[in-house]
Amino acid sequence: MRPKINELELTAVLISPDREMAAEFTSTLRQSRAFQIVSELKSYPSKQTLEIRLRQARPDVLLVDVGSNPDEASEVIRLAAAFGQSIHVVALDRRNDSEMLLSALRAGATEFLHSPFDVATQGEAVARLRRLRGPESQVVSQPGVVTVFSSAQPGSGSSTIAVNTALALTRTAGTEVQLAGVALDRRIVVTVTKQHLTARNGARWGGHDEV
Repeated sequence: MRPKINELELTAVLISPDREMAAEFTSTLRQSRAFQIVSELKSYPSKQTLEIRLRQARPDVLLVDVGSNPDEASEVIRLAAAFGQSIHVVALDRRNDSEMLLSALRAGATEFLHSPFDVATQGEAVARLRRLRGPESQVVSQPGVVTVFSSAQPGSGSSTIAVNTALALTRTAGTEVQLAGVALDRRIVVTVTKQHLTARNGARWGGHDEV
């Protein structure tokens, strides 16, 4: 049975080898009341261990330290995304690093929070997660603008330019921004959605789908 929680809190399993960052994050929860940690792992788990913990704890979200070992963190995020239950992943990091942001995006994280783990940002993240978990609201379609960034060769920086442009638009235009990255050679599409992509307070993430 789940413990009784505050209406705004989401139950969470925390995976963080970085114990200092984990302590910093959990110390903010007394004020933010955003997440209630129902289980905690101090190292990146195997597939079997992760599945057992998720079945036992039945969390709303999985909080994953993506900075200690990005490769292992990405694998954990992928495993969580493939898990039978509907569990959203929130990536945690010490810094608002664009490379880490893109890595978490490609792995399938839904939200990105970074130190100092602003209380207001946590509240906004929980609100978005609750909307994702609940029935879809009826939204009137509005015309939009598509801007395309293309590079002549891999590694030339088009992804970084696209992310920085999206960040700038959210700060200046105040409108909804959707950022999609397409890897045609690997038949993968990744998306970052909504105006909550900000350089200062973190990002809301989409996932990736094979096409």
